[in-house]
Amino acid sequence: MAKTIKEIAEEIGVSKQAVFKKIKQVPLSTEIEKFISTVDGKKLVSVDGENLIKQAFQRKQKTANVNVDAKDDGKMFTVGGNAGNTVDGIPYASQERENTLVATFQTAIDALTSQLEAKDQQLAAKDRQLEEKDKQLERQTKTIEELATSLAVAQHTAQAAQALHAGTIQRQIEDVPIIQAEELKAVKETAEKIMPEYEKRRSIFSRIFGVR
Repeated sequence: MAKTIKEIAEEIGVSKQAVFKKIKQVPLSTEIEKFISTVDGKKLVSVDGENLIKQAFQRKQKTANVNVDAKDDGKMFTVGGNAGNTVDGIPYASQERENTLVATFQTAIDALTSQLEAKDQQLAAKDRQLEEKDKQLERQTKTIEELATSLAVAQHTAQAAQALHAGTIQRQIEDVPIIQAEELKAVKETAEKIMPEYEKRRSIFSRIFGVR
């Protein structure tokens, strides 16, 4: 009958994480692969696979045949053949340390995840600020373009007015000789009309009084 990793770990007397770690190591990882299946999201190990896992832990226990008492944070624990196992359901310090490390790593992962989420929120806020800045810049650019167009129209209008005024003055200047010529012509015509009569009167006066 197939069993879960948790069930096998409880029978061996180690943590579930220890079993997962073991089956990922060679040569067990290549030997046990065909004996593991996934059903409803759970990994199930066949009887042959269970035997391979238990044998791997037994080999580890045989190689560690020396028990040494040591201290970890002031607490006594045993390192040796039974390290990582349990006695009467109470885990040795090595398993406690493993659980502590797992909890520490999980705490660190949670903290990093929270930091990443905070950074994502900050980046999203920055993106919104940049979008608003872009909109402001676009509005300012449009206003500048409108002002430039208005200025160009005003300059063109002023130049046209100046040209028109200058043209009027020029025509007035050009018309002065014409006016003077016309006035001189009128004076000459008047003189021409007056001179014959003057000469006629002068001749009569000369004849009477002998004055030339």
